[in-house]
Amino acid sequence: MKVRIGRTLVVAIATLLAASSNLPSSQAESSQGVASTVARTWSANGRVNAILDVSGAVIIGGEFTTVYSPTGVSYPANRIARFMPSTGRFDLDFSASANAAVNALTTDGTTLWVAGDFTAVNGAPHESLVALDLATGTTESSFTASTNIAVDALTVAGGYLYAGGPFTSVTDGSGVHDRSYLARLDPVTGAFDQTWQPVASARVRSMITSEDGTRTYVGGDFTTIDGRGSLGRIAKLAPATGIWDLSFVSGPTNAGSRAPALAMSLEGNQLLVGVGGSGGGCSLLDATSGATQWSKHATGDVTGAVLKGNYSYCGGHFSGTASFEGLDRNKLASVVNSTGAITAFAPNINSALGIFAMGETPEAVFVGGDFTRVGSSPQQGLGMFRDLDSITVPAAPANLAALAGDHQVVLSWDIPDTDGGLPLTTYVVYRSSATSPVTQIATSRQPTYADSSAKNDITYTYYVAAANQLGSSVDSTPADATPRVGLLNAPSAPRSLTVTASYAKLTLTWLGPSSNGGAGILGYRLFRSTESGHEDLLATLSPGDLSYIDTDVVTGTRYYYQLAAFNSVGQGPVTAEKSGVPASGVPGAPVLSGNPAGYSSVLLSWTLANQGASPVTKFQITRDGVRKATLGVVYSYTDTPVASGGTYTYRIRAWNSFGWGPYSLPIKVTVP
Repeated sequence: MKVRIGRTLVVAIATLLAASSNLPSSQAESSQGVASTVARTWSANGRVNAILDVSGAVIIGGEFTTVYSPTGVSYPANRIARFMPSTGRFDLDFSASANAAVNALTTDGTTLWVAGDFTAVNGAPHESLVALDLATGTTESSFTASTNIAVDALTVAGGYLYAGGPFTSVTDGSGVHDRSYLARLDPVTGAFDQTWQPVASARVRSMITSEDGTRTYVGGDFTTIDGRGSLGRIAKLAPATGIWDLSFVSGPTNAGSRAPALAMSLEGNQLLVGVGGSGGGCSLLDATSGATQWSKHATGDVTGAVLKGNYSYCGGHFSGTASFEGLDRNKLASVVNSTGAITAFAPNINSALGIFAMGETPEAVFVGGDFTRVGSSPQQGLGMFRDLDSITVPAAPANLAALAGDHQVVLSWDIPDTDGGLPLTTYVVYRSSATSPVTQIATSRQPTYADSSAKNDITYTYYVAAANQLGSSVDSTPADATPRVGLLNAPSAPRSLTVTASYAKLTLTWLGPSSNGGAGILGYRLFRSTESGHEDLLATLSPGDLSYIDTDVVTGTRYYYQLAAFNSVGQGPVTAEKSGVPASGVPGAPVLSGNPAGYSSVLLSWTLANQGASPVTKFQITRDGVRKATLGVVYSYTDTPVASGGTYTYRIRAWNSFGWGPYSLPIKVTVP
């Protein structure tokens, strides 16, 4: 047994500190808020369209075909998968498989109903609808319903399965039935309920049922159901009877209008609705009356909505400047339920569209979509934001390997399945031998370390732990190695890494390592972050690559890079950190000079070394902080009249199609 005196105390202190005000302020909104950074967990290789909480697990559906660990090991998962939040892993024993996109999911705790564009599930014909065993993913053969066009939304309540979408007919064991947009089925057999005949004027896109099963809300493009225009795109239903509650009338959901309801979340008497329309919107309604409590306008569809504790989480296709009620948000925002105040929660989710679905469990808020990164973390398809009360230390690194060299041991291990909800701060490397106790020998940001302090002909035992702000994981399983003379080593670090900024990209160049360790270089690993000292793997490059152009960047953001070479032995040390800021495309600051031209004028002239990403078309001059003149493409200006004996302060800036560039440094001119 190994003993490390003092380590338990260190972890305990770290735990106390992390639970205190030392947590980042953006993560400390309240005990019911979620972390501002995504948890590093397993990912899916394609878009996630649906997320369903099933008591300790999360079922996802979408367009993915594999799931993979943070280290990059992939496993087949065709459009349906079960994720385990407690471990950060997917349940590889869950065997469901669809041949095309899954769009909607619902469950009664035993059966899982799935809807989408598929024509086969688990290798057998099933068109658009199927029932599965929730525990195993196997098909329930008694359910035989289908629709002629894919279903968008499902809910099970009152002893029925409700389906909504653009379909115009439903098929069951007795034949084809004409029915548009909304249908009620027997949940066991799929038999179409011909006695329930609502007439929706347009497509149904979303559904949700209260926890007690007494209320179902239906949303979509429709403006009437059964000719009742007052329902306006959201309707309330008693699912056991199929009777509409005409006292529920939705208020405005996008500025002053009632917009198509794309997503809903229900908690108590609060109904959160994500809508499209002109831009998009996220609105909190009274679940009894439909009255609007608050409504936030977005610049893109809001396709995900989650009510959790004191907060509403709104996700979708909005991004950029003033994209969510005038604030800059990239696909995801949070609002205080009681006041409508937008919080500081602002993760940066990449991809053109971003979020297509959201869900929640008691421990976390989940987002699904077509993104590949959340902030600086490579998290694809599925993202998990842990509740601050549910954050843990990371899982232990797995598969520690120790490869002996000549006066060197190269260690490598898997990235933990979960970081516990806060970013990994470091890996801690421990070593022991027959003559020395367990001792910390190093920390590493990447899941590899080359121990060059090892001596030949001594057998060493290594352990690795992962740490986040809360503390350290348990140790990995041990790995042994005995370095010997003549064995191969990992390469040294690449040389002369440089980062050059230009419009919307950063160009990296470097030279190969001075030593290949006795084996040919197999390639390079490039690491990147938006926070110094926290680089994650960005790309694996070929051995002949001595440059890389990073275009997956946000202008004005500083990016930090490190680079390492690897051979058949393993990865060598990383380079020193280098950084750069991609240019925004606007012109640079002019260099301004000026002199008095007699007693009544000042002659200004300037140069401009950087026109930005498009030609400059005008300049603007200020005098004493007030705009004086807007000019065409000229490089001098005479300011008149000015007062003899007066002193004036001038600045100038340039404009191109990307906008105004920064002002020049101010100059002062005194008129004689």
